[in-house]
Amino acid sequence: MLPLTALGFSGIFFGYVDTFMLGHYVSGAYISFYSIAIMLIGSVTPLVSFAPNSLLPLFAQINGSRLKKIFKKARNMTLLISIAAMAGTILLAPIGIGLYGTKYFTAVPILQFLSIMVVLIPVSSLYDGLLMSRKKTKTTAGLTIFSTVLLIILNFFLITFGLSMFGQIGAIYGVIIASIISRFCLLIGQVYFVNKYHFWD
Repeated sequence: MLPLTALGFSGIFFGYVDTFMLGHYVSGAYISFYSIAIMLIGSVTPLVSFAPNSLLPLFAQINGSRLKKIFKKARNMTLLISIAAMAGTILLAPIGIGLYGTKYFTAVPILQFLSIMVVLIPVSSLYDGLLMSRKKTKTTAGLTIFSTVLLIILNFFLITFGLSMFGQIGAIYGVIIASIISRFCLLIGQVYFVNKYHFWD
């Protein structure tokens, strides 16, 4: 229960820490730009993450070479769909943001930059699902806590750096870079432990 509780709280905190920290440095208008972009990314990623979510029970029931084969197919499929979704998000960003009005067009490049998360989150969810299905909750919780702490540290330095160099929009991009780096580090950790545990040997 303890790893799952820690995982739950870290996941919630991971999702909102950016907005909390930005609120100290930028105006409400820029918070709105970032929030709209995050909301649109949040509406795309669940559509791409259907494979990780649906395969979790299957991962818990199979072993050996069959598990390896199914996981690799799911990973490749998720990666291809995620890349396509990222490209679609970049191309359709002006239309999506335009639904909120022309005054929000500042959020278009923010959304386009954030589209990298459309690839990172579903692939990371797939590895996370494999670890969870093999009862490696402590590993999953530890990685999530580590990436959350890393995110907070990176946010502080990149927000202040971006703010000093480029103003409030620089702070927004600092947060995005911090999020991408922390998510990427989380994925690297997940890949490392999946290979370390040799689930299909």
